[in-house]
Amino acid sequence: MAKILIVDDDRDIVEAIGILLKTFGYETDFAFNRGDGEKKVESFNPDLLILDVMMEEPDDGIVLARDLRAKGYNKPIIMLTSLGKVTGYDYNKDDNL
Repeated sequence: MAKILIVDDDRDIVEAIGILLKTFGYETDFAFNRGDGEKKVESFNPDLLILDVMMEEPDDGIVLARDLRAKGYNKPIIMLTSLGKVTGYDYNKDDNL
C-alpha cells in the first residue's frame, strides 16, 4: 500500500488524518515542522505528501514544497489550507484539501 507523510504542526490534525488513512491500509508517518518534514521525506520516501501551509512560519508548507521540488521530489503534494483554492499552485503543489 502507498506510504503517506503528513506534515502539520497541529498534532490533533496529524493524528486524525493518520487514523483515517490507516483504516484504508495506508502506511503513514508524520512530522510537526518543516525541518523534520524534509528529513522524513528523505528517510520515509512517501508516495504522497500531505502538507500544512502554515506551521511555525506562515509559509512553511509552501517553502517545503518548493524546496522538495527543487531537490527532485516529483510525487504528489496535497496542501492543507484555509487560504484559498489557488494557494500553493505556484509552488508545485498538486491540490488543496
